[in-house]
Amino acid sequence: MAITINGSFTYDGSEDIIGIGGSGIDIQISGRSNDTLSGDGNNDGLNGGAGNDSLDGGAGSDRILEEIT
Repeated sequence: MAITINGSFTYDGSEDIIGIGGSGIDIQISGRSNDTLSGDGNNDGLNGGAGNDSLDGGAGSDRILEEIT
């Protein structure tokens, strides 16, 4: 089962996802499975961790981190 919260990320129930922020700069950090993280028009930070991730910062000045194995 996948859960999408506020259009920001999709959670499949297999790991923890940390989301920090509100209306402005947001930071999303996920773990080892395949994740989809999306930013908005603000300056966001996305960290997909291990796995086959899809990261989209959207508009704004974003920081995208990905673990390469």
